[in-house]
Amino acid sequence: MSKYDLIVWIVTLAMIVIEAISDVKRREIKIVYLIVAGSIGILTLVISGEKSRIISSLFGIAIGLTVIVLAYLTKGGIGYGDGLLLCISGLLLGVRNNIVLLFTGCFFSAIVSMFLLVIKKADRKTILPFVPFLIPAVIVSFAFERIA
Repeated sequence: MSKYDLIVWIVTLAMIVIEAISDVKRREIKIVYLIVAGSIGILTLVISGEKSRIISSLFGIAIGLTVIVLAYLTKGGIGYGDGLLLCISGLLLGVRNNIVLLFTGCFFSAIVSMFLLVIKKADRKTILPFVPFLIPAVIVSFAFERIA
């Protein structure tokens, strides 16, 4: 793992924690933090100059764009902000790690949702913010990256 990789993981975790707080409190994603994190991501890509990393980042952004399309198709059933955040995490982490991040976040969200349904604290129409589930997901993704 290069020094750029560690910076990228720290920036990603910081962005997700900050955005999770905003998502829980206000049900919104702050664009300014995405711009800062994205700028750092672009800077590390330019400095590293690795073509494979740049290509992986472009495909990683495509994951977020897919979520934005799903947000449109579901008429907001999925948040546009979630898609934007996944675009930036894709830029930072690349395609493989962004896929792991997305699916791990969905897994944690499903577990909590099922638990809330069982204890009758939520129903099928209850909307949960998604970004907080990305906090443990980014930790799992980081561990996956270290193992793989």
